[in-house]
Amino acid sequence: DEKEERVEKMERIVAVVPSDLKKQIKQYIVDHPGDTEKTIVLKGLISIGFYVDKKFMKDNRGKK
Repeated sequence: DEKEERVEKMERIVAVVPSDLKKQIKQYIVDHPGDTEKTIVLKGLISIGFYVDKKFMKDNRGKK
């Protein structure tokens, strides 16, 4: 009996941030390989009490 994995519908959010903050985020990503803007936002949400399944904390973009 195979378990079917439920496919989670994904939604996009957009945040307009100051240019200096965007530069800091880009530098953070350079300094922390494996992190993306998405994982940074999700970590921030976790830090204020939101539940985020660990499966969403990985980079699912295709490698070139």
